[in-house]
Amino acid sequence: MAAGFSTGFIITWSTRLKPTLILGYSLMMIGSLLLTFMNKSLPSWAYTQFIVASSMGQGFSYPSVSLSILATSTTEDLAVATNTLILWRSLGTVMGVAISSLIVQNSLLYYLNYYVTGPQKGEVCWLRSHAPRFFRKPSGLTSSVLEDHKSSAQIGRSYLGFTYGLSRSR
Repeated sequence: MAAGFSTGFIITWSTRLKPTLILGYSLMMIGSLLLTFMNKSLPSWAYTQFIVASSMGQGFSYPSVSLSILATSTTEDLAVATNTLILWRSLGTVMGVAISSLIVQNSLLYYLNYYVTGPQKGEVCWLRSHAPRFFRKPSGLTSSVLEDHKSSAQIGRSYLGFTYGLSRSR
């Protein structure tokens, strides 16, 4: 909210849209890269800061893009241009969530077979869909399953960082 609010002041003061757009996309890229390199050894406050960078980037870039669309469209086309921008943003959000979920779920299955070994492997694979019951059960395999989830999340975050960078390149 602070980034979006300050974007208006920056645009009014500088009479330019490009600085906030570049700042926003840079912060989103930095935030995405930081999220890609997260691991369990970081302090808990670091996770929040990584998310804040991406959110600040969206706050700086979204108003700039909206105003750019309005500035370059004719009066007759304003409604169509604005709705098209909203449509593509929404479609991008849905596709991003769907594809990253597909990648994470499939890599979870792969890494579960890779990290979990021993006589209880079949039971752990069945318990994959029943995670709360698994974590209540005392077992030495808990760390293996956590390693599986960590690796899958790392692949998902890497995919998101890659596609984000690819979408912002010209």
